[in-house]
Amino acid sequence: MTDPKSAQSSIVAPVREAAKAGLAGAQKTSDNLFLVSRASIETWQEVNDLVQTATSALLKRALTFAESSTSHAFEHAQSLASTQNPQDLVRLQFDFALRQVALAEEQVKAVGEIVRNASRISSVRVGRGEGHDQSTSASDSK
Repeated sequence: MTDPKSAQSSIVAPVREAAKAGLAGAQKTSDNLFLVSRASIETWQEVNDLVQTATSALLKRALTFAESSTSHAFEHAQSLASTQNPQDLVRLQFDFALRQVALAEEQVKAVGEIVRNASRISSVRVGRGEGHDQSTSASDSK
């Protein structure tokens, strides 16, 4: 018959090794989780900074355009007040409309450029793959 003590130790050793291996795997998975979490936080902070920068640029441009439009409107009103005949009134109104359309085109181009720049920066930051590489290594360790 087999000695119960030696049978128990022959069972305990593989169980102990399996437990150690399981703990090591769990520790590695935990480390990878925190690594990926840190990368996610950094990415979120970068995106947040990008959004704040783009929003600030858009607001500044909007204020500049509003000031310009208001200035043109007052200039137009002053011109209208000094008109002498209907032909001048029509010409002034036409000129004002052309200037407002040009200003609107400028606004659309400027906003488009701000959005394009923000999306380029965003794609470069996200495309660096910092978080992707780490999440891949975390999933590979399973």
